Amino acid sequence: MKERPIIFSASDVRAILEGRKTQARRIIKPQPTSLGDKLKALMRYRIGDRLWVRETWQTHIPAPDTNGDCATSIIYRADKKSYASSWHSPIYMPRWASRITLEITRKRVEPLHRISQSDAIAEGAPPSHSSIDKISREFGYADFSRSWFAQLWQSIHGDKSWHENPWVWVIEFKKLEGK
Repeated sequence: MKERPIIFSASDVRAILEGRKTQARRIIKPQPTSLGDKLKALMRYRIGDRLWVRETWQTHIPAPDTNGDCATSIIYRADKKSYASSWHSPIYMPRWASRITLEITRKRVEPLHRISQSDAIAEGAPPSHSSIDKISREFGYADFSRSWFAQLWQSIHGDKSWHENPWVWVIEFKKLEGK
């Protein structure tokens, strides 16, 4: 079993903590051009490996207690609490500051557009509804959940990123209790 870091946004962290996010997609670099490349890509993540979540954070040192002691604590942006204006990038989060550990339960490699409605919901998208699905189809998406995910993808990876349809790792996970 390996343990490796994975970065998530504040909204993704909230979805994980609420049990609404159980999948993550990451662009494969370099993009596979053959079946052999796709099989090699599958080897990066293994079922049972653990991912420790890096998120936006800051340290907080409260006023000393009556004994003159102060304990440093970690504040997470996903909790929507702000004690200062300076946040640390997730890339700089050390392992000891991480509060979430995930275990990989499934993995696969696929083109981004292969995402299903249930996969989009497992990525944290809201469920679809027939009235809003109709509007999503007018804009070229199969349903609202996939439309929501495509828009999120573009906000992270750039305006053209959805239409490029890159090969991605699909990592399914469960949140472990404790660290």
